[in-house]
Amino acid sequence: MPNALDSWVLVNNNVKPEAIRERGGTFLILDLSPETRYTLRITAHNAADSTVKEYNFTTLTFTGGKRKLEYLDFQTYERC
Repeated sequence: MPNALDSWVLVNNNVKPEAIRERGGTFLILDLSPETRYTLRITAHNAADSTVKEYNFTTLTFTGGKRKLEYLDFQTYERC
């Protein structure tokens, strides 16, 4: 059984470009926890091929502030 770091949650499997244009170029991901590190994986498909890109980010605090910077040991850092 995969642990939490190895699992992905599918948010949407068919995002329409026109829906993003209607929202001013944004796509909302709901139900994220405050002050939590995430990795967002986006896969784009077209007739020629597919492309996968990952983005690491941290959500704001509950009050909307940024969390304090912390030291990361890049030798042992894993995907959050």
